[in-house]
Amino acid sequence: MIVIFETGYGENYNKSEIFADVESTKFCVVYKRDSKIIALCAGNCDPIASRMAFDLEDGVDFTDRYPEYIVDAFPDPPIIGTSNEG
Repeated sequence: MIVIFETGYGENYNKSEIFADVESTKFCVVYKRDSKIIALCAGNCDPIASRMAFDLEDGVDFTDRYPEYIVDAFPDPPIIGTSNEG
């Protein structure tokens, strides 16, 4: 079973970064507009989504870096993709 949580508003994102641990079926997708995190989707790894929700609400700027709680949960670099919108 996979439990998915999401936070933020990812409309008009232009980059997605996927962190994953296949063996434990955990993943986290970070949606960015330019270099700023605007949304996040997490599977089987809460409280990452909850912590990001608080950080987005508080206006914490993660431009060009990842929060410690993501890096601690996923030490390997992410897979990076781009949106094919506009």
